[in-house]
Amino acid sequence: MINNLICPDDAQKLIMAEDKLECSYCGRIFAQENNTFYLLPKEYTEDKNSIEERNDSFNYWNGGIPGTVEGGYQKDDVSASFGSKDWFIEGDDFRYNHYQALEKFCEFKKYKDKKVLDIGPGRGQESHNYLKNGANLDVLEFATQGVEILSKRREVFDLEFNILQGDAAQIPLKDNMYDLVFSYGVLHHIPDIKRAIKEVERIVKPGGQVKLMLYHKGFFYYVIMFLQWYILKGNFFKYSWKEYIKIAMEQREGPCPVVYIYSMKEIYKLFDNTNLEITDYFNDEIIEGRLVNLGIIPKWFIEKYRNYLGAYCHITLKKGQL
Repeated sequence: MINNLICPDDAQKLIMAEDKLECSYCGRIFAQENNTFYLLPKEYTEDKNSIEERNDSFNYWNGGIPGTVEGGYQKDDVSASFGSKDWFIEGDDFRYNHYQALEKFCEFKKYKDKKVLDIGPGRGQESHNYLKNGANLDVLEFATQGVEILSKRREVFDLEFNILQGDAAQIPLKDNMYDLVFSYGVLHHIPDIKRAIKEVERIVKPGGQVKLMLYHKGFFYYVIMFLQWYILKGNFFKYSWKEYIKIAMEQREGPCPVVYIYSMKEIYKLFDNTNLEITDYFNDEIIEGRLVNLGIIPKWFIEKYRNYLGAYCHITLKKGQL
């Protein structure tokens, strides 16, 4: 793994210097300990004012998220003690019960003995499942809070994988390394998302796959949320709709600094001028239960028009040969 790391500032090789890493070009030193590598670009430590939007996002995801409890779970989602094995197990069960299309999308068994990078793994649910199914896994996590949670998961389950703290817009890894780059609900929070997509394209092998979930302008968040929560609840007195949709998508008490939400046409356009081709997609996460139970929308209608109604776009892409 050490031979595959590059400096996030100038993309030059990192070499071991005692118990640290040193850039062979600029000489910058990076900390590393127990297969955790701290590789954030220098702007996050040396010139924070120059990237205010990126630092607002860093601070938001780094433990200061309004409306959450430890580790980012919503209230009542998980009752076990924070950081315990039961906490992870209960949280994983909650996630896969709530997002029932997720396991099918991930195709965990397909990547046995393959190199997989999980970008923004949060509490590491999908990372863990790729590992259990035999993948050779690395993770890239932006927030210090996330690095600590991933380290805890690695410890309590006795797992082996590398943790890189870094920015997906400046990935500290060499070209053409991974059979799969996976990222669920992360890239749409990166200010320069097109730059992040180019970085993903760079590090996946020719013929390799990319699996992403991006927010889609689906029915629930753009009609029900607007009418029920924004208009009838009077939230238009507090926020513009542009601000409020950021709260709605994240289910928090205050706006997330960066949230991009796309139509399907806009999603396809994101991959123009790349060597990534969309080979499959489906939209899900409609929050249809209440609508169906009240008889407002019949179940058959939701199943038939799921790709138009769903707020989460699950995209599979393939990188062409060089």
